[in-house]
Amino acid sequence: MSPARVPVSLLCGLDSGDRAALVTHWLGSRPDGERWAVLAQGGIAFTAAQGDGDHDASGGRGAASGAPTAAGADGREAVLVQAIGGCPCCSAATVLRVTLVRLLRQRRWDRILVATGPGAQPPSLLRLLREPALAAVVAPAEVVVGLDLRQSGQGLDPRAPLPEPVRAQLAVASLALLVGADRAAFAAIRRQAPQACKVLDCEPGAWPDWAAVRLPAAP
Repeated sequence: MSPARVPVSLLCGLDSGDRAALVTHWLGSRPDGERWAVLAQGGIAFTAAQGDGDHDASGGRGAASGAPTAAGADGREAVLVQAIGGCPCCSAATVLRVTLVRLLRQRRWDRILVATGPGAQPPSLLRLLREPALAAVVAPAEVVVGLDLRQSGQGLDPRAPLPEPVRAQLAVASLALLVGADRAAFAAIRRQAPQACKVLDCEPGAWPDWAAVRLPAAP
């Protein structure tokens, strides 16, 4: 019998500070004993709660260099954080592919989390994960899209149809996190989101626990 595929979760759309805070929160609320690898666009720095104490897990610059780890109670890596340069669904797709393969050869991970910036498109990342060489060993799982309505550059007007890039993100999302949304904006975006996409209103510092996000691995 072939081993179970490793679930790969995607986080797209938040700026670097909110992305780091959310990933830190998820690592602290992940199931006990699970070993995660985090691949973060541009690097990420945070302190992840591990066992009885905190362990620093700061991302470096190189896509394949010096991946820091946090050890679990048995001395094995509980969290590994590694930077990926560029946009993982565009110029850095090859780097992401090679990095995933290297991670999977190193050891068995319970989950891999790919955390990207606002420019990344989840459909492109999902296509990469479904390539034959990867599909045999990984399974796309949660797709979380963060929409920050405080940022005018997002171009989100709740009185108008959502921009096509945002619609494409929500079309494959299992969860959309709306940051800084007023009641009217939240209602408008929830109305335009696909039925399969859960929409949550949240603020920095009040991120949902991993238990509220987790879905079964895709078949």
